[in-house]
Amino acid sequence: MVLLAFLWLHPKDWPGWLTAVGTCVIAGFAIVALFSFRDARRTRHAELLSDLSRRWDEPLAADSREVAGEYDSRALVGLLTRIYEPPSWLSEDERRSDADTFVRLSASLNLMETVGALWAERSLGAGVIFRLWGPIFVENWNRWEDAIAYARSEEGHEGVYENFENVARVMRKRLRKDDRLHRRPRWRRFRRLVLRRR
Repeated sequence: MVLLAFLWLHPKDWPGWLTAVGTCVIAGFAIVALFSFRDARRTRHAELLSDLSRRWDEPLAADSREVAGEYDSRALVGLLTRIYEPPSWLSEDERRSDADTFVRLSASLNLMETVGALWAERSLGAGVIFRLWGPIFVENWNRWEDAIAYARSEEGHEGVYENFENVARVMRKRLRKDDRLHRRPRWRRFRRLVLRRR
């Protein structure tokens, strides 16, 4: 197209030539700028993942996951019930202990909510989350689902850990899909790929 513009111009038409050359130079800079923006986005993405990975491995988050391993879904609901509606026979020290336990538990939960918020804002892709933490998100959501439902009913707010729930739902679908792909015999996968290309 640019060649046609050059052929169209008369050799003595200097303003036309200058305009054509200027347009080509601007187009070249625009292409370079697009590649620069893409590289900057990748760099920002890598920094974000590095920071999240560092936070995931911090002692507070690791301790939180370790403590959460001691609780099943029913025990988490029981803990939240004692926090929201403490029985009269519970001592002040026991109430404080329950609150401290929940604070320790919520560190990894809040980190997963943060990852979910970044996914909702399209700062992180589902593929990256799946590769790094997919099964962990599903496992933790299965453990926390009833407790979060209880907290939502007590708070009267459906948005409690909503981002975590949404990412866990997507990760669950990806795990099922991944599991189906790996269970299918190789010849069927090959046949499906060959038939799809036709």
